[in-house]
Amino acid sequence: MSSKACWAVKALLPARQYELMHYSSPNYGLGWSNLEVNGTHISESDGTLGTFFSHVEILKEKNLAIVILCNSGDNGGKGAVINLARLFARALCNPVKFIVCCCCCCICISSRCRR
Repeated sequence: MSSKACWAVKALLPARQYELMHYSSPNYGLGWSNLEVNGTHISESDGTLGTFFSHVEILKEKNLAIVILCNSGDNGGKGAVINLARLFARALCNPVKFIVCCCCCCICISSRCRR
C-alpha cells in the first residue's frame, strides 16, 4: 500500500461516536481526557502496567494522532513520554522547524541543535 493510499483510508469510527467518545463532557470523554490549546482540541489517554508507559494524543483540527510508547513504566519514563508528545504536538502545530539530532539523541525545535 502506498503512503498516499494510507491517507485515503476511510474512518472506522463514525463522527458522532468519535465526538461522544472523546468530547462527551468538558475535560473528559469515555476514558479520554480532553483540552483545548491555542484553538486545537486535544484528546489524550495513557496507561502503564509498571514495565511500560504509553501515551496517545489526538489533535482534532490537525487530523493528527501522536502515539509514544516507552519500555519503562516508572516516573522517569512517564515524564519523558509526555514531554516528547508535547514537543511533537508543539512542533507539528506551529510553523517552526524541528530536527532530530542523532549526535545527542534529542529533538530540537529550531533549525539547528542547541545542545
